[in-house]
Amino acid sequence: MTMKHLIFVAVLLAPLPAFALTCEYTVECFEQEACQATDFTIEIIPGDLDELAGVTSGTAELRDVAGTQGAHFVRAEGFTVVENRASGDDTLFRLVIGSDGTSRYQVLILDGPLAVTYHGLCVESE
Repeated sequence: MTMKHLIFVAVLLAPLPAFALTCEYTVECFEQEACQATDFTIEIIPGDLDELAGVTSGTAELRDVAGTQGAHFVRAEGFTVVENRASGDDTLFRLVIGSDGTSRYQVLILDGPLAVTYHGLCVESE
């Protein structure tokens, strides 16, 4: 292999550059109760990402007022999904973002089960 080919392969195998997403949620819905106004922000900081057949996936961090959690990140045509399960906890976190930035963030508590859904908008930031 020539040096040119080695550089090309290295570029293909290198992790994708990271970007951040900031999600602002303005509506909170708990189970079947009436939804209410809220003011809740989450930052998504992607980590090591790879792309295969048009799907970008890898690790990410979810940052909010409660702290920082590791998560799994997937972006495909028209949507992004970030999810995790809190370690030592029976809680799942799933964040879905549509192509226009519209987002739903769900906190699913397995013991119950209970669900809290947040409605909002996410934008890319640096």
